[in-house]
Amino acid sequence: MENSTIIQNCKNCKFFIQHYAIKRGEFCWVGCGQCTNENLKNNRKPFRFAVGCALWEGDDQIKKKEVKNMCSILEDIENHLNRIKQILQLDKE
Repeated sequence: MENSTIIQNCKNCKFFIQHYAIKRGEFCWVGCGQCTNENLKNNRKPFRFAVGCALWEGDDQIKKKEVKNMCSILEDIENHLNRIKQILQLDKE
C-alpha cells in the first residue's frame, strides 16, 4: 500500500523560496531558503530547512500553475517545431 502522508516541512511548503548559488556556471540549490508567509515573524530572513511550522500549506496551487505553464511552453515548442518542419520541407522542394 502506498504511503500518501505528506511530510510538512519548509521545502514542500508553498511559502518556501529555495536559495541557489552559481557553481561552475550553473545554478545549484543550497541547503537554505526563505519563507514568504507574511504571518510568520522574521519571515524574510534566510534559514536552513526546518521541520515545518503551524503555518505550513501544501503547494497544490503552485503545481497546478507549473503544469499550466509547462503546457503553454510545450504548445510553443510544438509551434516552433511545426515551423521548422515547414522550412525544411521548403528546402527539399
